[in-house]
Amino acid sequence: MSAGMASAAVDTYDYTDAATLVDFGGSSTNSNYFIPPANSPTDSPYYRGSSEDWGWMHDAIPGASSASEIKLNVSNYDVDDVCGGSSCEVDNIYGYDAAGNAGAGEWLLIGALTGMDNAYSFTEFTLDTALYDDVETGLKLWMDIDVLTAGWIVTLAKSVITTAGESPGNPNPGAQVPLPAAGWLMLAGFGGLAAMRRRKSKS
Repeated sequence: MSAGMASAAVDTYDYTDAATLVDFGGSSTNSNYFIPPANSPTDSPYYRGSSEDWGWMHDAIPGASSASEIKLNVSNYDVDDVCGGSSCEVDNIYGYDAAGNAGAGEWLLIGALTGMDNAYSFTEFTLDTALYDDVETGLKLWMDIDVLTAGWIVTLAKSVITTAGESPGNPNPGAQVPLPAAGWLMLAGFGGLAAMRRRKSKS
């Protein structure tokens, strides 16, 4: 994971991170259920249903409270298109506002996951400004799975917070965030130098 000033900060929570105790209205979890890349997306305990809600907590991002816009991208597998009916899949993501409810704290609904059947994809959310100070200290998130108890199951691969429009990267588990263009140019330059050395050594 990485964190920096709000002008350019990305924090990714995935299978490599330590579990965090998160309490949601009396329900609590202290396990990391983001799936490792070696596992099948339908493996237990990562493929979870309505009675298996869980939460996680991002690292603190210094200066995030002064950001102009903060995005949350959650990579999910097998979230079917929301259709508005009683049998549709609804998986809600909540963020904890520690200063809300007159300082007592409250969970704010960020939105529902969207995605593709049997594939990994990101759902992008624009966070409410009430959560910016929580991003600065470490945002707690909670997933309420299959709200309509219609029998749907979902797997998460990663959760990515960005503060300046950065790319969340590849939604697949374990995939790295793409390098900026300058980074690829540097690598191309190093590759060119290596090729020159090989040609010189053969001459």
